[in-house]
Amino acid sequence: MKCCYMVIALALLAAPDSWGQSQGPSPSEVKSRQQEQAKPAETNKSTSYEQKSSPQQPIIVHVEPAQKTEAEAEADRHERKEKAELDRRLVDLTAELSSYTGGLYFATVILAIATIVLCVATIGLVVMAIVQSRDMKDSIAAAKRSAAAAMLAIGSDRAWFTVDQIPVIEASNGKIEERDFAKAVFAQIVWKNKGRSPSLKTTVYVAHQSIPFSDEAIPVFVPNWGGADIGGRLPIGPDSIATSNPCPLVDLERDALFERKVALVVYSAIKYFDVFAPSAERMSEVCCKIKFDGSVTDQITGHTGHKWLIHAFGPQNTAA
Repeated sequence: MKCCYMVIALALLAAPDSWGQSQGPSPSEVKSRQQEQAKPAETNKSTSYEQKSSPQQPIIVHVEPAQKTEAEAEADRHERKEKAELDRRLVDLTAELSSYTGGLYFATVILAIATIVLCVATIGLVVMAIVQSRDMKDSIAAAKRSAAAAMLAIGSDRAWFTVDQIPVIEASNGKIEERDFAKAVFAQIVWKNKGRSPSLKTTVYVAHQSIPFSDEAIPVFVPNWGGADIGGRLPIGPDSIATSNPCPLVDLERDALFERKVALVVYSAIKYFDVFAPSAERMSEVCCKIKFDGSVTDQITGHTGHKWLIHAFGPQNTAA
């Protein structure tokens, strides 16, 4: 029995400890445990923030190029050489283009100058045409006066001269005016007294000049009576003629005439007096242009002759 009481007493003594353990931790212990649990969380949080905020280092990979074979290296060298040659060729072509451009510029300048010269020449031709037109009008007016004077002279008996003919003669292997020639062409002016009385102190003057074939500029002739062909030696009766000295073109000049490179201009003047007015000096003049006009063959004889185109050219007064 005594033993039972001791067991019960021991059980009661042990009961408060087991009861306290069954009640759980005290408030102080809970607070201390929470602090200890919060510290590792903060530590983990700061560690994760640091890991997020710190930049990651890039990964650098070095790739070594593959070693080229001798053929590939040769191909690279050939390609570089071709590129260099192409660059040099491009530079040369650029220089040539610059030269051609400069040449084109100078050609354009020359063309512009030629155009200006052509314009000036055209203006000159227009001015010359105007002057020639005026001279032609003067010649026509002189011809009208000559015709009127001729009509008046027909009704009178005094001497008056007109051009009867202008022969063109060919010769070879001769001499004229102290000049030897192999071939020559001569032109003369033949004057005829159409009046009913003789002329007195008749003097004939003649001159000639070769000009370009298509030239229409009229040469100026001034009679030099001191060197005239006939110096007033004999009277010229009615229907009689007075012939001027020949006007020659020899050798090269003759060839140029036949090649239609030049034309022959012949001027002649005749000065005389008549028996009705011995103190009144009279003068007639004529100027003509002679051109080669081709050849003609006689169908019967077979002889080939030359044709000549002769027309008035310059001053005309055959009834003064």
